[in-house]
Amino acid sequence: MRILSTSPSITGTLLAVDAPVVGTAAALVTSLSDDKGLFTQWADVADDRDVEVVYSNLENDLDAIDAFEPDLIIGSISGGDSVAAEYE
Repeated sequence: MRILSTSPSITGTLLAVDAPVVGTAAALVTSLSDDKGLFTQWADVADDRDVEVVYSNLENDLDAIDAFEPDLIIGSISGGDSVAAEYE
């Protein structure tokens, strides 16, 4: 299974439970993230597992998600990385 996370706030949890995450959205680059926008708490794990950044700066890109051909898309419907508007 190939899981894509559209919400960086969820990606770390998915990685912690060993979910087969292959792609994630990235947050803005800040002191809380690495240079790709992955949160520092789990960026090393994502790199070790070859998790790709599907789109950055929380700028939802449905075409990039579709091109990635995930088996399952997981996203948040609240907070700064919400994808509620694109849910349908």
